[in-house]
Amino acid sequence: MRKIKNLNEIIDNYDAIFSDIWGVVHNGIEPFKTSVVALKAARDKGKKVILITNAPSPSNHVIEHLKNKIGAGTDFYDDIITSGDVAKTIIDGWHDKKCFHLGLRDSDTEAVQPGFAELVDLDQADYVLCTFLARTDEIDPQDYLPLLKNMKQRNLPFLCSNPDAVVDVGGILYYCAGTLAQMYEELDGEVIYTGKPHDTIYQEALKKLAALGGADIPPKKILVIGDGLATDVPGANRLGADMLFVADGIHAREFEQAYVEGNMNVFSPEFMTFIKERIKLRGVKVKYRSR
Repeated sequence: MRKIKNLNEIIDNYDAIFSDIWGVVHNGIEPFKTSVVALKAARDKGKKVILITNAPSPSNHVIEHLKNKIGAGTDFYDDIITSGDVAKTIIDGWHDKKCFHLGLRDSDTEAVQPGFAELVDLDQADYVLCTFLARTDEIDPQDYLPLLKNMKQRNLPFLCSNPDAVVDVGGILYYCAGTLAQMYEELDGEVIYTGKPHDTIYQEALKKLAALGGADIPPKKILVIGDGLATDVPGANRLGADMLFVADGIHAREFEQAYVEGNMNVFSPEFMTFIKERIKLRGVKVKYRSR
């Protein structure tokens, strides 16, 4: 594990970047301008930049969101792959199956399951699509347990189009599909994950990299950037790529508390130990490259 203060310190070691979006490029409300500038600078050096996100929306919606709502522009990346893209591919192959939607009925859902007229009640469903839930201070995931048990009794596959447990939207935490997916797995239910840290989304990112002329770039020359200990870190390890962990992301509150209690900062040896301990607590297997 190595500490750096900016991407430029290490970028010459890599030919491509797979970067997370939420918590790295923006917070759901506004862009992190230094991140956008850093990724654009990497592109200016000839590095291929693929944005890889657990958003349940298809990539065209994410592009529109980045450009018009976040204001981050489009010149800091080459392509995007989303968990919603992978989910839509699966759903398109299930054209004869009926879907029960679990989550907020918003544009994200319409994107992966077009038209709510196609959605059915649980007792008519062949599978469950879970996208995006509500604020963590508005719901208790345990309230979904009876529903999950009903799903399990019917042996319905649970299509998890966002494996994140929570997401930070402008400082407010929202539950994502990953929270209920974990609960469904504890009931021995079948869960199909379409995003990080699972392999499918990374394979799709590699295809996009190949289309950009990067077919010969090996994983060791790809830098994965993210802020999720349970998603980005194990995903990078499965890919065989180096990981640049962004501390001021989804775990920021946890790290701030560690600072208050332990009087440590992100560049202290104590904080590095703290990160390793948090990785172990989450059961994430990590390989550290010797420097």
